[in-house]
Amino acid sequence: MAALAATATVSLVDPVSAKARSRPSLLFALSGAEATMAPVAGSPDRYDLALTGADPWVVWFADRPVRRSGVVSLSRLAAQWDAGASFAVDPPNAAIVLHAPTGGTDTLVVTIRSLRADPAARAVTARVRVLGAAQADALTGPLAFHGGRHDPLGVPSALGAVSVFVDPELSGGGGRDGPGGVLGDSWGTGGNGGIGGNGGHGGDGGAGGAG
Repeated sequence: MAALAATATVSLVDPVSAKARSRPSLLFALSGAEATMAPVAGSPDRYDLALTGADPWVVWFADRPVRRSGVVSLSRLAAQWDAGASFAVDPPNAAIVLHAPTGGTDTLVVTIRSLRADPAARAVTARVRVLGAAQADALTGPLAFHGGRHDPLGVPSALGAVSVFVDPELSGGGGRDGPGGVLGDSWGTGGNGGIGGNGGHGGDGGAGGAG
């Protein structure tokens, strides 16, 4: 009877949930000197986000169970929106944080539907959907704090300098192939993810996909 009870207990463990818990939680941070939001015609919540003066390197952080940090090329991150790639299939949420509040708005929480990057021109363009207030308030994980500061009704056309924090949790905690699928060599180097080392910057994944 004891053996049967033990077997029943083990059978209740969801292997998918266990695998998800074992994955590190990743957060990507990219920045731009100037940002604009242009409404998409015919849609109440979709906008075209444009960043200029974008840093060609993206900082990443990993939380439990593995604490690491490093940088990855903007091109490699953008490639995750290529057709069939992780973020194209499951678009990630992101918080756009204004360095100087505009009209009372300092944070916008969005879903990034598609993204293209031109590192040579230091430019990023993205199609985003602005989350509703209830959706933003329901966020968990690294974007939960930003969700409480989100103002879906105050979307300025000119945002000034911004930082964009991308949470890939909906895409399997760092991409369909795990952290290595996005970060490449920068994940495998350990420690600070290779900051200051050649391997830490990861590969150059090409331009991002349209959508």
